[in-house]
Amino acid sequence: MRTTVKLQVSRGESGVTLLELLIALALGAVLTVGVLAIWRETQLAYLYGAEAADAQQNLRVALDRVSQVLRSAGANPVQIPDFVAFGQAGDECLRAFADLEGDADGSPPDGELDDPWEDVRFDYANGVLKQQNGRSPSQSLAFGIVPNPGGVPIFQYFDESGLPIASGGKCGMSSADLNRIRRIVVTLTARGVVEGQSVTRTLRSEVRPRNLR
Repeated sequence: MRTTVKLQVSRGESGVTLLELLIALALGAVLTVGVLAIWRETQLAYLYGAEAADAQQNLRVALDRVSQVLRSAGANPVQIPDFVAFGQAGDECLRAFADLEGDADGSPPDGELDDPWEDVRFDYANGVLKQQNGRSPSQSLAFGIVPNPGGVPIFQYFDESGLPIASGGKCGMSSADLNRIRRIVVTLTARGVVEGQSVTRTLRSEVRPRNLR
């Protein structure tokens, strides 16, 4: 017995042509590139924001520390002879004195400046703001510090009338002018880098030593 199989072809159906396949692939590639571009921009925005936040926090911590020290400058409750509130000052350095306590924590001022936070110096060099307490080694307080916009010094000084006091350069203020200081403006700028782009933040603090009149 012979079996006959009949094949029927529907003439109303057709496959995908090569041109249609290429067009589909091209559209897919365009969509993929677009999605990747959006993802990259999103990542850069996140990294930029994170770097900016880090720079600002870095500055805030440093300014809080400097302001705390300067507000106490000039404390001399037991009247130390020949006492001065500031031993050195300039555009990039500042040394402040205050008799705050005795040898034991919480003890009354003892008329000397060998206790913690009674002799503090701030210095800027090579992108780092450093702090030195008394004879202890200096410690880094803030990194990534760059020159302020417009050439504004890190430390600016004013007398009781609000008149600016000449800084004497980086750290060379005269003794007479040191005794005139009644207000200090501290300006710091930090910079980070994201994908070759600079991220900078500038913060400013004004301090009036409460022990100086």
